[in-house]
Amino acid sequence: MLEINGLWLLLFGFEIIQERLVLCENVPEPVGLFPLNSLHTTKDISNSYLTAGTAVGVSLAPGPDGKPGGSYNFPGSASSYIEIPQQAQLDTRFSFSFLVWIYNQGSLGPVFHYDIQSGSYAIHFYITGSPSMLFVRMVKRGSLAFVNALTHEMGTINNWRYVGYTYDYSTGKQQLFVDGMKVNEGNVGSIQLSTNYKIKIGGAKYGDKRLFKGRVSCLQIFNKALTQAQVLAARTRCVEKNDYTSCFQCVFLDDPTRALKSNVSGQPADRQALVRRRWYRLKSEAGTRIVTSCPAPGSCGAQSPGWLNGQYPSLETGIKKMEICYRSGSNCCANKATVYVRQCYGYPVFMLDDVPDISLGNRVCTGTDQESIFPNAMFQSTNEKCLSGHVIYAEINVVEASVCIGYCLSAGKKCESVNFIQLDNGTCQLNNATAIEFPQHVNANSSCTYYQSNTALMSYVMP
Repeated sequence: MLEINGLWLLLFGFEIIQERLVLCENVPEPVGLFPLNSLHTTKDISNSYLTAGTAVGVSLAPGPDGKPGGSYNFPGSASSYIEIPQQAQLDTRFSFSFLVWIYNQGSLGPVFHYDIQSGSYAIHFYITGSPSMLFVRMVKRGSLAFVNALTHEMGTINNWRYVGYTYDYSTGKQQLFVDGMKVNEGNVGSIQLSTNYKIKIGGAKYGDKRLFKGRVSCLQIFNKALTQAQVLAARTRCVEKNDYTSCFQCVFLDDPTRALKSNVSGQPADRQALVRRRWYRLKSEAGTRIVTSCPAPGSCGAQSPGWLNGQYPSLETGIKKMEICYRSGSNCCANKATVYVRQCYGYPVFMLDDVPDISLGNRVCTGTDQESIFPNAMFQSTNEKCLSGHVIYAEINVVEASVCIGYCLSAGKKCESVNFIQLDNGTCQLNNATAIEFPQHVNANSSCTYYQSNTALMSYVMP
């Protein structure tokens, strides 16, 4: 129950918030996902587990969010490019979409193209016609015959733009998007596409002296035609979830066959069942946590049962990089996977990466949580006031106050109160102090509501 005028917001074990606000992406998984940043370099982090690209003559640069190392810079040289090897998963052949962030500095040339290594062209995406003109053309497979291109004059250079293209084989419809908005469309009929070549980002196209100059980040390739809503939803796919958003932007995993004592065999292995680098929350009778000791052979019906090698982090620890061990025979850690674990208020979340091959039958087992106790939490609100000078974390695009309070709860002892401001689609500020301690720092603000945990109010007893 949320009351604004000095009353109480009661969160029963945080379940009211969590049930309503867990976010599930309704976007197909890309067949290739290259963040092109300092964290992943030219590595693919999709479930395809593709061979990484090779970077030549390029350097890391600030990305779309302005943070260092968020993109690769292409200086406008024939010897500056990233080459992604030809791979079966990238040969979409029929329907096709790509999404990419570009910072165009106004030099005409290929942003990326399927490289046929001859004077002919396969699919290509250029800046051409003018310094701010997008040009995307599909090319027929085999004959390499051109179809009508889609173009768009962006009007500006030296800024980040989110560009998307989709082609639907069943309808022949192609669409071009900029910053999530459709800017052009056409119909080229049902054609098979020339996606059966390696991909070259930047650099020179054989027989073409034009050279793209700028930055590129987060290239996504799909074997489906995305909708406009999906293009928008995938906009932040390369943005790493932080200590706070990981608790909300997760997917429920309700799988009773993962229970430690389950003997249901033949279930999909983790590499097949779980999406790589997606945050999950376990929520079923099978348990809420991955077990933390070596399971017996055949546990949770798995050929190679998995367990978390180490102790769960505290609320204050934030995201912790750990290791999943998969048992084989008498070896409790015959195979390994990287896992990121975050203890949120009332539940943990986890994200797997580099999971071993599905043929090994690896599958993590789950158990019930008997250790962590998270009492009901209660916050008092004060309308049209903010606490200033004590903000330890801030984020925009927070949909409502209860999410902001959830961030505070998951921060543990680091957060004592929050300001929720009705600006920038909702701004959340976490404070390391309260208005009781610093009444002189409370300022009037018509767009702000201040929330304070009941633990700061000595007259109130936690239920």
